[in-house]
Amino acid sequence: MSNETNPYRAANIMPALAVAAAGTYTSANQVNENSRGVRVTIDVTAVGTTSIVFTVQAYDPASGTYLDLVSSAAVTTISTTTLTV
Repeated sequence: MSNETNPYRAANIMPALAVAAAGTYTSANQVNENSRGVRVTIDVTAVGTTSIVFTVQAYDPASGTYLDLVSSAAVTTISTTTLTV
């Protein structure tokens, strides 16, 4: 299936998150079929007294486990961070 007709291609998947409280957020698995890599941009517009770490993971369906591909440094200020895999 080409990227033009694939509704699940990376350009069509835009998970968004706004969290005002401390905790862990895990998104649904994202399909990146027929694409190469991913670029995730994190825009922190407010900070509290804790730091935030963002991690991009790969899912192994054979074992049902996740593998960390890249993690950001701890974000403690208002900033924009881009992770590229």
